[in-house]
Formats: sequence, C-alpha cells, structure tokens
Amino acid sequence: MKRNTITLQFIENGLIILHKKELIKYKIKSVNNYQIINKEMFINEINKIIQTKKINNNFLTDNINIIIDNCYTNLYLLNLKEIFKDLSFNKIEFINIEDIIKLKDNEILADISTSNVKIIYHNQIIDNKIYYSKHKQILIMHIKNLKKNHNIEYIYLYGNYHYTPKFIEELETSCNIKVYIYTQPELIPIKLLI
Repeated sequence: MKRNTITLQFIENGLIILHKKELIKYKIKSVNNYQIINKEMFINEINKIIQTKKINNNFLTDNINIIIDNCYTNLYLLNLKEIFKDLSFNKIEFINIEDIIKLKDNEILADISTSNVKIIYHNQIIDNKIYYSKHKQILIMHIKNLKKNHNIEYIYLYGNYHYTPKFIEELETSCNIKVYIYTQPELIPIKLLI
C-alpha cells in the first residue's frame, strides 16, 4: 500500500486541494486573507472535506504539501504543522511559491484578490490589504518603486480578481511593463503542479 500525497493552497477565503490530479476549490469560513482565523472551526471544516473526498483514510496516512509564500511567519507555519499533525497526516511539507513559479530577475508575480494585493519578487513579498477598490493604484505604486532598483519588464497576475482589458492596459502604460494573466488565474500556483 502506498501513501497518497495531497497538496493544499490557501486562498483569500478558503483553500484549493489537489488530490489524485483533481483540483477542488472550497470556500470555508475559518480562512480569511489566506490564513486560518479559527483553528477549531478549520479542523471541523477540513474534517468534513477529508471524509467526503476519502482523503487520509488508508491504513498508511497521507502526506500533505502546503503551498506558502514568505508572508507566513515561522510561528504560523509551526501552528499549521501542528494542525495537520492533529488531523493525522503523516508528512507535512511546505512548498514555497517561488519553487513552483520560477521568476527571472526581470519578472514579478502578483496575487490579486478582492481584498488584497500581494507582489512577489525574489523572496520579497509586498502584501497590502485593499480598501475602496484601489487595486490598480496600489499595484502601480509598488511596481514603480520596484522598477527604481530593478530592471522589471514583466508581471504575471493570478488570483480571484476580475481583470478587465482597461485594467491591463493602464497597468502596462503606467508602468512600462508587459502584463500576463494565467489561464484560470484563481487556481495558480497549485494548477502548475498537475
């Protein structure tokens, strides 16, 4: 009997699970802004998912990979490991998003959700909570600041934000940068592991 490995990615208000080459997106109340906000509620919600999808029900318990970025503190990661140990997972490993999406020196990655903009550039994370739909202004400001010290030419966008052609055009014009959006941007980076 062989252990299964599942992969989990936290999103703005839930998580995405990769199990047996199937991606499943869940909106759950215990996750907000990419983090667990209520441990007991999370354990109850994830247990329901585990039972429904028959995850971790073999004699040999499953392994789990959790996609992270540098926004998570060491203390939060330790707590996350403890939660999944309590859920009886065998081996718990973290995968940094930059190990999945290899960025060149002239590229940045931006995760844009309805309430957050997170910019990733070589182990640097700029994370902003967004109020009053100022996504574009915040993104432009940070890109221009990065361009002062780095030769940034490309930005790759993902997340659950609704990208309009006008948004992309203004971003390219204001920052003199080429913008790319992933297909199914709300499923990146976990989709790249399939």
